[in-house]
Amino acid sequence: MKLVYISDKESALGFGLLGIETVIVSDKESALRHLNKFKAQQDVGIILITDTTSFLIRKEVDEILLSKEERPLIFEVPSIKNAPGVKKQNIKEFLRETIGISI
Repeated sequence: MKLVYISDKESALGFGLLGIETVIVSDKESALRHLNKFKAQQDVGIILITDTTSFLIRKEVDEILLSKEERPLIFEVPSIKNAPGVKKQNIKEFLRETIGISI
């Protein structure tokens, strides 16, 4: 299963450097288009999405979170621009602690 990341521009760099397929979105339409694209791909098991991006498409994200479908799982991660004062941690460590994935 593949892990993908839907992100704002500021938060995308680190995940892309780890080899995670990353798409940068800046509006509701592009966020929804990529969410639906990844949801339809059978090999996508986990979708990471920044909180700022999920805010744009809250209804659609909640529908996936509340569905009984086994995949994809969605995890909202804090956007860099919305997390001032939060201790910055290594992205690998963040994924391991948050969702148990080691990269």
